[in-house]
Amino acid sequence: MDRAYRDLVPDAREQLEYLDTIRPLDPCGFVDDAAVQRLGKPRYFGAGSELNSCEIDYEPGSNPVTLVVVEMTSLARSSLGVPAEVNGKTITTSEHSDISDHCNAYAPYDDKLAVNYRVYGTGNRCPDATALATAAIPTLATRPLRTESRHSNTATKLSKMDPCQPLGVTGKGQPRVSVGKAWDPSKCTFYVGDVSGSPLDEASGKARHHIEFDFLDEMYATKAYEGQSRKDIGDVPVVEMPDALGAGSCRLWVGVGHATPFVIVRDREEKLFDTIEVAVGSGGCGAARTSAEELVRIYQAIE
Repeated sequence: MDRAYRDLVPDAREQLEYLDTIRPLDPCGFVDDAAVQRLGKPRYFGAGSELNSCEIDYEPGSNPVTLVVVEMTSLARSSLGVPAEVNGKTITTSEHSDISDHCNAYAPYDDKLAVNYRVYGTGNRCPDATALATAAIPTLATRPLRTESRHSNTATKLSKMDPCQPLGVTGKGQPRVSVGKAWDPSKCTFYVGDVSGSPLDEASGKARHHIEFDFLDEMYATKAYEGQSRKDIGDVPVVEMPDALGAGSCRLWVGVGHATPFVIVRDREEKLFDTIEVAVGSGGCGAARTSAEELVRIYQAIE
């Protein structure tokens, strides 16, 4: 992994180096297997739709629980809810609502991140979410690695890539570049250009570049729909959507893993593969493709 681009953003170096230590971790490793089985019979246990998540999908009718999503998230998000001290950890559970189909329970991992246990199903699923988080407390002192995982589809090439790395190409020679504050190792937001003021102002919006790593179904990552077009990079399928976020913007879906999909059979058969999403606030699809081409090069160089 080439980290030379970080010389352009010295203020973000500490954040980026911390995310390097989180990226190899398997979110599915922060789960207690016995607690999972108590909720029903899983039909899938592995990578979720986002690189930084794990999904446990249950057989229909086996229990009121239909799905569990486990993800690492900002510790700040865990402050929204009802706290309870459990075995030396503060487990925070979102309050149940009759209009919600899920409940979140957060367990702190360190001083920056928490692990979120989101349980979907009928009725109040907050006791289940709390039980999952409580049972998983011993795992929070460990470092479960993707490369050693027994769960499905977790050791992907994307987990060996830094989503901020294209900044070394797009930011070179620019008067100012910066990296947004974030704690998800599979996503990066950076700004290219002479931007000042709030990240929410118009100038910053136009200077914004966002990259994230996902697993998408082939129907989304290879097929162009209204307002989109298919413009590949070599043999990699790329779907472009000009002006997706306003005039001059663009969003790309880059199917870097299209040649090696993995199949999940749930309510239907899903053929998923490593996908990179690139969005820019200005410069059109040409600006987005500059990052996309660099990411394709990096992905294809990984053995």
